[in-house]
Amino acid sequence: MNLNPFDLRGPEFLIFYGTVVAGAVFATWWRRKNEGGPEGNEVSIAMELAEDPYQLAFLRGGRFEVLHVALVSLLERGLLVGTGDCVRTEGRDAVKSARRPLDKAILTKYSEPTLGGRGKKAQLVYTDAIVLGEADLIGEQLEQLGLLPSAAIKESRRNGVITTTLLLWFLAGIKIAVALSRGHSNMEFLILFAVFTPILLLLTMRRFRTGLGDRTLKQTQSLFTYLRERRNTFDPATGGTGSELAFLAAAFGLAALPPAMGTTMESLALKPPKPVNSMSGGCGSSCAGASCGSGGGCGGGGCGGGGCGGCGS
Repeated sequence: MNLNPFDLRGPEFLIFYGTVVAGAVFATWWRRKNEGGPEGNEVSIAMELAEDPYQLAFLRGGRFEVLHVALVSLLERGLLVGTGDCVRTEGRDAVKSARRPLDKAILTKYSEPTLGGRGKKAQLVYTDAIVLGEADLIGEQLEQLGLLPSAAIKESRRNGVITTTLLLWFLAGIKIAVALSRGHSNMEFLILFAVFTPILLLLTMRRFRTGLGDRTLKQTQSLFTYLRERRNTFDPATGGTGSELAFLAAAFGLAALPPAMGTTMESLALKPPKPVNSMSGGCGSSCAGASCGSGGGCGGGGCGGGGCGGCGS
């Protein structure tokens, strides 16, 4: 019995090659699953994250999710006030009262006076270098815990995908050479299989979190399930929510917030940044004598689509 896989007929070799690819994808998945540390570590780390909504938010969705949760926290505590899609710092001592560096950076950003007194567009938080720098420091802490891939892990991922792809291409190349030497040319399916192999590997390996990060996020979210179940009972007017809204948003996103806070956050029109012109102006600044985005925002009909003092659109 000939055990040489390269002597297999076309369909049979495709089955063999598919099995090898499946094994490679599984090995890649297993390797990523165990990144960051062994199973069991997520329990103790989850208890630590349960005390820091900003770290939890970054672990779930990255730097922009941290900014969303920070805004929720500052609005809930009354340090920021929202008007339409603009926010402003409330109180002279707001910056001093904040303890977190990220909170201080955001409050400082929105403490500068603007014409009209409505504050600045909430979306400016995405483009402030100091604010983003403070958010990224939180991500670095998660890297140190093994929850996010460090530079070394990312390099290991790339090397693993490249090495596996080259080995699989080598197998396909030998079979193609053997087939050509025997006068066969129907190799389209094998070529397509080989082309899509690195895509499968990349989809398997390219993840925002490590395996430990995935397990820790799931573990931490389970600790806050009770918040999501009773979210409609929150009453911010009584001041009794503490940091519950921040943890709720950190664990499950802005969509999980109670209707009242959800409406407030929705009016801020928070979206990931896109390449735009300067967004450094203040909402409420004059634009040909008109208020910038009264009741809704800048760059709309109220400013005629011109240059609304840098409010951006």
